[in-house]
Amino acid sequence: MKIQPYRTVCFLAAGFLFIALAKCPYGYYQLLRIAITAASVYIAVFAYNCRKIWVMWLFIVILVLFNPLQPITFSREIWQNIDGFSAFLFIAVGCFVPMNPAKNNS
Repeated sequence: MKIQPYRTVCFLAAGFLFIALAKCPYGYYQLLRIAITAASVYIAVFAYNCRKIWVMWLFIVILVLFNPLQPITFSREIWQNIDGFSAFLFIAVGCFVPMNPAKNNS
């Protein structure tokens, strides 16, 4: 069985998010925003190419939440819930959503 690159990205992003549940320095959370935004863009584009539109929209929401250019501020407790739920979504998509890019017949 060949490992799909989107699965690797999902599991790495989930790992970053699980680490964020511990008390980390502020710089880690800045790096987290960049990493999760990049991972969300990758998964959203990959999902669009695979015609998994619901996955694309799910990761667009995550992208907006973690956007480093226009940060959304919440309390630490709320961010921990968001981090945990986002990690769960990355793992769920990585494990249970098969995505194969659509073949172009041109």
